[in-house]
Amino acid sequence: RQGYTPVPRGTGFVRDMLSRTAHSISLKTVEHYMPVTENIIAVEGIGPLKVDGFDAHVIPLGAHTAGSIGLRIGEHFFAGDTLFSVIGDLYPMFADRIDELPSVWETILGSGAKYIYPGHGRMIERQRLESEYNKRYGHLKNAQ
Repeated sequence: RQGYTPVPRGTGFVRDMLSRTAHSISLKTVEHYMPVTENIIAVEGIGPLKVDGFDAHVIPLGAHTAGSIGLRIGEHFFAGDTLFSVIGDLYPMFADRIDELPSVWETILGSGAKYIYPGHGRMIERQRLESEYNKRYGHLKNAQ
């Protein structure tokens, strides 16, 4: 609505440098655009999204950027940029709230979806995310 979407921070030193460089170079061409006002559906909280026969379940995710959401449609989960399926790594290249990633991945795994669609790269199966979660965050489960 405002015609502005800031570039998120990188999730590591090199990625953060790339983000800062992209932000300074492309500020006016990427982050600013003609505001969009039509066909915007306000989504607040978890719940069904039923529009024109489309039946999905909205799940707030956060992590990548404030207001990020996921959509579960049956066995399919569209996770946006909270996951990247690029170069064999699922960890997102850019995220403003890195500390929220473990709980976001838990939310995706807890959705019951079998097929997960990252914002970038190919679809992955649930087992792949579960394995990556255990490698990165398995120690968190043991601490609880």
